[in-house]
Amino acid sequence: RSVEDLFSQKSHLQGDELRVWASFVEIYNEQLRDLLEPSGLRQETQSSLRIMDHPALGVIIPGLVEAACQSVMEVKKLIRFGLKKRVTSATIMNNTSSRSHAVFILKVQRLAGGCERSDSTNARMNLVDLAGSERHKAAFVHGATFKEGCAINQSLSALALVIKELGEQQARSHIRQRTRSFSGVLPGTPAPPNMEPKEVVPFRSSKLTFLLRDSLAGNSRSRMVAAVSPAACNVDETISTLRFASSVKKVKTSASVNVDQRMGVVQHLQAEVR
Repeated sequence: RSVEDLFSQKSHLQGDELRVWASFVEIYNEQLRDLLEPSGLRQETQSSLRIMDHPALGVIIPGLVEAACQSVMEVKKLIRFGLKKRVTSATIMNNTSSRSHAVFILKVQRLAGGCERSDSTNARMNLVDLAGSERHKAAFVHGATFKEGCAINQSLSALALVIKELGEQQARSHIRQRTRSFSGVLPGTPAPPNMEPKEVVPFRSSKLTFLLRDSLAGNSRSRMVAAVSPAACNVDETISTLRFASSVKKVKTSASVNVDQRMGVVQHLQAEVR
């Protein structure tokens, strides 16, 4: 529905141009795998994927395939293509259990006035499919499947810790603001540098949390959908999932429009030179 809504806005742009690129990455045993790599899972290509923190672009994965999309059907074809290459395995609890986390990334650029004007508005949409936490005794896994479950649980624990830290930081920040307002300080006045405590969130403890850093604490709006089971035998997993979803509600994010005017400035300077 999100993709359909995105492309439905094309008819309302009134001369602007909308460009969309799609990427699909899998985090398997704490390793990145490009699910849109056309030549298959080549070891030299997959092992070279790294998450980097760009000062202007934020969290990026250099070398990841970015496929241009013109319609909803093209996006769906890419999703189906990537899902066929995603790692799954049969367990007692699920015949096609996901053994990895997957992130489908849509990069969107809106050019004002089409190609004639260079001012652009940029956005990125991360659609994340988290593999469920796994109790090894209940799933009866062993060997490689056991190792995969350990990696899944480790990254989910890191994500839960990051969300917990973000929620507590925002709560402490709210308390400090209320305390300063009671002390007569005007709202919005920055605190002195020596009075503002430095708090570090462990985003780099896992590739999952590092990749989702901008979604969790950046210029973003985030939503979570929790999948639970009504079966009595899965009550422990259901309670754990609901507790995790409840902790996510404590993290508040806000979004603002990303407008890139660098090319417009360049054109203006070139006009002055002429």
